[in-house]
Amino acid sequence: MNTKYEIVGNDYIRDNDGTKLYRIRALRDIYTPSGVVKRGELGGYVASEANLTKYSDAWIFDNSIVRDNAVVRGHAVLRHSSVVCDNALISGKAKLLNSYVCGNATVIGSPKLVDCFVNQNAVVGGQALLFKSSVTGDTSLFSTQDLCSVTLDKCIGRPYKPQEERPVTKYLMLPEGVGLFRIQALRDINNKYQFVKKGELGGLISSSQNLSQLGDCWIFPEASVTQNATVQENASVAGNSEIYGDAVVCERAVVKNSIVSDRSLVGGGVKLDNYSISRNIRLLGEGNFTNTQNKKVEIFGKTNRMINIFNTSDMERLKQDENVFLRNM
Repeated sequence: MNTKYEIVGNDYIRDNDGTKLYRIRALRDIYTPSGVVKRGELGGYVASEANLTKYSDAWIFDNSIVRDNAVVRGHAVLRHSSVVCDNALISGKAKLLNSYVCGNATVIGSPKLVDCFVNQNAVVGGQALLFKSSVTGDTSLFSTQDLCSVTLDKCIGRPYKPQEERPVTKYLMLPEGVGLFRIQALRDINNKYQFVKKGELGGLISSSQNLSQLGDCWIFPEASVTQNATVQENASVAGNSEIYGDAVVCERAVVKNSIVSDRSLVGGGVKLDNYSISRNIRLLGEGNFTNTQNKKVEIFGKTNRMINIFNTSDMERLKQDENVFLRNM
């Protein structure tokens, strides 16, 4: 039951293609990062309840629109005349002001986008702060410094404000092997999977980009997160897990004894155990995906289209989807 907001059936507009978009109205006070939405206040427009989560404090303000298979989750906020459509995902503490996100794009973490366009398979995350930027293609941006490392035909833009140094208050990086570092907690970390005491050692990373210094996310001793992969917010990576490529593990997700690679994303309250996820798979929702077989179950997409999995019942549906491949490794 949706106790967060309702769709106002008689207050709607039609988009350029004729799609009906309905105004939303708060059913309770909602404490967003942009301020409190009072019970009874109107918000932006959606095509259906599937476009805006009913579980957290994400909100669509002003005349912003979310439609098609796009989803706004976490504590994300849309303001002014932002548009999110197609298969796009907005999550974490992302803030969009008068920005357009479409295609299979993902905006996650704590970025702020002002007058931006994000399209195709692009990922904007971390604490990126962008102003009048175009991010498209297969580009991944996790800080404004990344603007210097992508070609101009994939990303044209400039920082919203100078990048601030991320405070090193959560963990240290201790060299271990060639190009790898073991993390050590600088404070107590109230991680969802297991409490971490100050001074305890964690898993392996290849750079500070792999694990956020913010929140209570953590990588436990047997796990590794390398290349351009990131672990953010309150997520947990445990057991004999490997996260690499451009993969993202975020929100309250727990990944155990699993592989998450390529451009895949695991978020929401998902618990993932003994799987291999790759090639444009987005595993979201609150499901407990535990594989009790001796071998991992591999799930990967066969096309560039993002495949969204919201609950365990979607697994049966995916067996009939020609764009998804499931097999025992």
